[in-house]
Amino acid sequence: MLELGNLERKQVLLSLLVKGIKLCCHARNCSFEPFEAIEQRVLADGIVFSGFYKDIKVSPNKRQSAQLRGYLSEDIKHTSLVLFDKDHLTSRIFLIGEFDFRSFDRLKWINSEMINIYQINWIRSYKSKKVAEDYFAVDVKTGNITYVPVTREAVFDYDVKLLTESNEYERALAFIQQARELGHGKADNILRNLEANPNQRDKATLLQMPKRR
Repeated sequence: MLELGNLERKQVLLSLLVKGIKLCCHARNCSFEPFEAIEQRVLADGIVFSGFYKDIKVSPNKRQSAQLRGYLSEDIKHTSLVLFDKDHLTSRIFLIGEFDFRSFDRLKWINSEMINIYQINWIRSYKSKKVAEDYFAVDVKTGNITYVPVTREAVFDYDVKLLTESNEYERALAFIQQARELGHGKADNILRNLEANPNQRDKATLLQMPKRR
């Protein structure tokens, strides 16, 4: 099984799961047909999820509604926000990004033009408590999507990305300061390394403890 590809391993595991369900159905004298239909659908789709996720939410003015839609396969993953008109016809689709749809906890209408989509912080979450404070703000009128990190880990990750990938120095600096105020230990390393070399953009170097002079 170790020699199989990821997709093949999943197909083998699915086959084993189906066999187990068949045995349970036989032991309890119940029909296997519903499970068989699910098995055929999963195999036909190539073990791909493509569909809506979480409950649909109606806007405050009752004129439109929205729901998350996810796509997840071996090679592709993305999450979108689908907007419906009052007749429940799709009016617009906003691509949130290349995220596993399961990383999002909920969406909330802030007003009739703005929706927040809250992302789960897996570092802070555990079985009895789910932390989902970081969010994407979607303006359904203009189509603008803004990421708003709130938790310490998300703020820090975002400032590193801005600094090393987008080279947005001023914005990155503001988020680094915020991460330090929230108590992220590595934020101080970045600030001290930038003080020594403002042009430094190598992530590994920025995260290192600065050398004593």
